Amino acid sequence: MGQSVPRTEDPRLLRGGGRYVDDIRLPNECHAYMLRSPHAHARIIDIECQAALNMPGIVEIFTGKDWAKDGHGQHPPGHTRTRRKGEPVYCPTRPAIAYKSVMVTGDIVAVIVAESVNDAKDASEAIVIKYEPLAILVDGLKARHDDSPILYEDCPDNESYFYQAGNQEAVEAALNSAHHVTHLRTQINRITANTME
Repeated sequence: MGQSVPRTEDPRLLRGGGRYVDDIRLPNECHAYMLRSPHAHARIIDIECQAALNMPGIVEIFTGKDWAKDGHGQHPPGHTRTRRKGEPVYCPTRPAIAYKSVMVTGDIVAVIVAESVNDAKDASEAIVIKYEPLAILVDGLKARHDDSPILYEDCPDNESYFYQAGNQEAVEAALNSAHHVTHLRTQINRITANTME
């Protein structure tokens, strides 16, 4: 316990002897580059890809229209929980490639497939996207305020993934009998949990 473990892998890695996924080369392989939104919330008016498609080394460019046309949809929530008044829990749509609107800075708006990653990056700069910026909401604690912008038209109170479970009376009774209760309010601004955490 407490003894440092010698790192025997360092000499090989420091001399460039590592082997990572990016080091692997296969016959006829292609690379994909994700073009991402600079806006935190915006409507996508138009995406013009033709000039980028005509550039050297470009195999294909996919947008949210392709995602929707192919019928991929999105992952279901995986549970049947209810909201405060008993209606089904609201789960916003999160397509892999943004379609019609972007909801966070960095949403993927186009996927460029090319013979090299640099070809794909060059083509991404030739894609012209017309956005209509919309009001943003950066503080989750203010999401349900009357003056907060509505992020999803079919969710006018901005409350998603919220559900109630358990026995409220039993929890309150246990807390009332406790010698010490600590209250903590946290703010987690993320789209979803990350299993890598």
